[in-house]
Amino acid sequence: MGNQPTLLLSFAAGLLSFLSPCVVPLVPSYISFVGGSAVLGGEGAAPSRGTVILRTALFVAGFSIVFVALGVLFSGSGLLFTNAGTIINVVAGGIVIILGVNIIFDFWKLLNMEARFHFEKRPRGAVGSVLIGMAFGAGWTPCIGPILASVLFLAGTSGNVGSGIVLLLAYSLGLGIPFLLAGAFLDLASQALKRIKPYLPAI
Repeated sequence: MGNQPTLLLSFAAGLLSFLSPCVVPLVPSYISFVGGSAVLGGEGAAPSRGTVILRTALFVAGFSIVFVALGVLFSGSGLLFTNAGTIINVVAGGIVIILGVNIIFDFWKLLNMEARFHFEKRPRGAVGSVLIGMAFGAGWTPCIGPILASVLFLAGTSGNVGSGIVLLLAYSLGLGIPFLLAGAFLDLASQALKRIKPYLPAI
């Protein structure tokens, strides 16, 4: 498969997004909110592991829907500029570099703004878990932004809607699989996250 390295890069970008300081420290909170307040010692009966895994999977499906929709949008718009591939590559690369440098030096405060949705109460049921995932995907936190933008620009330069969908599915898998593992083994995941917390600035 000629595009296999690109798919692997998109999957790796999803893993890197999970490890970003905007996501990984909050994973137990996300799982607790999606799975039920008692998952991390809240009031009430703790849901079963199967329930937590199912709700986490629906949460992953929610942000995957958002990312794939963005992939369709970017790859579809790329069809309008099929004769300007080199220019698009240079512009897209420049934007990603600016976003990345801003994470290090924080010179453009506007790029650190978040569009995250906040729920005062956890939406219930399967639909609620999907909605929380979609809200997470639509948030575009400053840490995820440059990585996701790279994959989206890659989808745009492909000029193929099918390729854009596959690339964003690979990215969503890279981000979603660690969430699923964390939901299945929340206690172990919480302990592991505490151990790597001191290294998050380096990550």
